[in-house]
Amino acid sequence: MSLQLTPSDLPCKSFFEYACSKNKTVYPMIGQNLKNGVVKHLVDELAARNKQFSAKTKALNFFQSCKHYMNIDICYEQFFKYFRSLLAYVALTSQVTAYDNNIFNTVKSRFLHAIGKVPLFTGTKAKYDIDRKFEIIEKRKEYLNIDVMNSEYSKLSINTTKEKTFEIVVAIGLYLHQSHDKPISYFYPSFNVHLWKDLYYDVLNNETILNDVIECLQLPESMSMEDKRTAASYFEAIESSWNEFAEWLDESDLTDKVNDQENLHLREYNLNTKRLFFIIYAQSLCHHGKTIVDNILVEGLKHSSEFASTFFCSEGSPMNPEGKCETPI
Repeated sequence: MSLQLTPSDLPCKSFFEYACSKNKTVYPMIGQNLKNGVVKHLVDELAARNKQFSAKTKALNFFQSCKHYMNIDICYEQFFKYFRSLLAYVALTSQVTAYDNNIFNTVKSRFLHAIGKVPLFTGTKAKYDIDRKFEIIEKRKEYLNIDVMNSEYSKLSINTTKEKTFEIVVAIGLYLHQSHDKPISYFYPSFNVHLWKDLYYDVLNNETILNDVIECLQLPESMSMEDKRTAASYFEAIESSWNEFAEWLDESDLTDKVNDQENLHLREYNLNTKRLFFIIYAQSLCHHGKTIVDNILVEGLKHSSEFASTFFCSEGSPMNPEGKCETPI
C-alpha cells in the first residue's frame, strides 16, 4: 500500500479531493486497473503451468511478440485489456486465492443473512439476481475452465446475458486475487456495499419510496432522476454495509484482535480500519469524476454520523451539517 494520509480537516471539507485527488488509490478496485506487477505475476504463473490449450498459446505468443515492438509496461496493459479472462482463470485456480476466497464467502454469507432479516427485500428482482450471481460464482472455476479454453480473446463488448455473466465471474476472480492480504475493512466497502446498492436500487424503483429518500437527503434539483436514484441507493447501501462492518467488529474477542492487528499495521499510514472503510468506498467511485461522485458520494456521506465521528468533522462543516437525514427506508 502506497497511500500516506496526513491528518487534516480536508475530508470534512471535500471528501472527493481527499480520497480521489490528493491521495493515491489505496487498492485497485474490483477487477479493474490491475497494476503491472500483478499482471506480470499472473502472466508468469500462466506460462509456468504445464497445462496447454489454444487460448494460452495465443495469449503468450501475443505477449512475446509485443515485447519486440513495445515497452514492457504497455505489453502488460495490452495483455490485461485482451486477456482478462485468462488472468481471472489463473487467479481463481491459484493457491494464493484460497484464503481470500474464504473471507469472500464469509462476507457473502453474512450479507445474505442480513438481507434475510429485512422484509423489504423479500421477493425482489434484485434479491433473485444476487442469488443467481452467487450461484454462478460458486461454479466459477468450471465456468472459466470451459470458456477460457474455447475462446481466443476476452470479450471487449458485453452484449448477451452469457457474456455479462462471464464478465461478472472474471471481475470477481480478479477482485479476489487483488484482495490477498488486504484488511477485512477492504471487503465491506468494496464488494459488500455494491451488493447492497443493487438491492436498494431495485426497491427505489418505487416512486413513493424514492421521493421520500430524495426529500430526506435534500438532493440538488439539478440532478437527474436517475442520478438521484443512484445516490439514494448508495446512501442506503453504505449505511447497511457500515452496520454489517460494525457488527463484525463487535462480534467476538477474535474479530476484535484481528481489527487491532490491522489498525497496528495501518497506523504508519495515519489510518485505521474505520477510516479505510470510507476511503475505499470513495475510491471505488472516483473514476466517475467529481460531479457524479459529489452527487452520489458526498450527498450521502454528509448525512452519516459514523463518517463525521470517524474523521472528527466539526458540527456545521460541509461533511457534518445540521439536520442529518436518518435512513428513511
